[in-house]
Amino acid sequence: MKAENVLITGIPRSGTSLVMSLLSKNKANICFSEPSFMREIKQNANCKADVTNQLILKIDALRYQISIGEPVMIRVKKDSHELPDNYFKRDVTNGETLIQKVSTETQVTLNNSMFDKVFIIKNNLLFTSCLESLVHPFKVIAIIRDPVSTICSWLSLNIPVSKGRVQSGLKFSKSLSDMVNAPELLMKQIQIYDWFCYKYRKMEGAISTLKYEELVCQPQLNLNPYLDQSFKFKEIVNKNNNEFYSTENKKKLEATLLNNEFKNIEYFYPEYRPCK
Repeated sequence: MKAENVLITGIPRSGTSLVMSLLSKNKANICFSEPSFMREIKQNANCKADVTNQLILKIDALRYQISIGEPVMIRVKKDSHELPDNYFKRDVTNGETLIQKVSTETQVTLNNSMFDKVFIIKNNLLFTSCLESLVHPFKVIAIIRDPVSTICSWLSLNIPVSKGRVQSGLKFSKSLSDMVNAPELLMKQIQIYDWFCYKYRKMEGAISTLKYEELVCQPQLNLNPYLDQSFKFKEIVNKNNNEFYSTENKKKLEATLLNNEFKNIEYFYPEYRPCK
């Protein structure tokens, strides 16, 4: 039987790292969360088909490395060999909030019998940009999350999308440049979010789309069959009302969504359909 390869994608800060952490508990999976080799593929590829073909070749090479006992690079927490469920940790000291990255890539030598286990690879923007090509050789799961909470999370961190930057997607998706053109940051971020929803809506039936809100309630049900059903998961806290999210930003986002039409967002989250 051919070894299975699964791609996890989703809107940034929607829970994709949490999904990878949960899936890594199953010893039948080998999980690569935001692997550095995706940067090389992005740089070397000229089109969506190139991304797909290079990813297939890289997975074959990784399986061979494992089969002969060579180490592979896997992203883990800095203080353990577990996959992080969040790349950022917030500490409040003397009234100041410090944000630290908590993951690093390290060499891991796996038992060579694991070369044919399920490979699960996570990437948000590049995989979403290239969905049309990736769905044929791979199973794809996309994670989405409430738009207000998601964009509030972007604005609470210093990452590219916090500033409305989505450069790695522009190379492979004309629809991204067509749909994201607002000069004002908050509107531009809503357009970015709407574009992700557009891609997942367009590929409905070819991919599986999972809401963060459903995931935190029943991970065993929503990630079956890739979870170890015998594993006892701790209760997952829904972070949609995170204390670090700006109340002002939340109000602005809610007002903008309810006073403008974003059909792709409304498709997944109809509660943000504009008031008549």
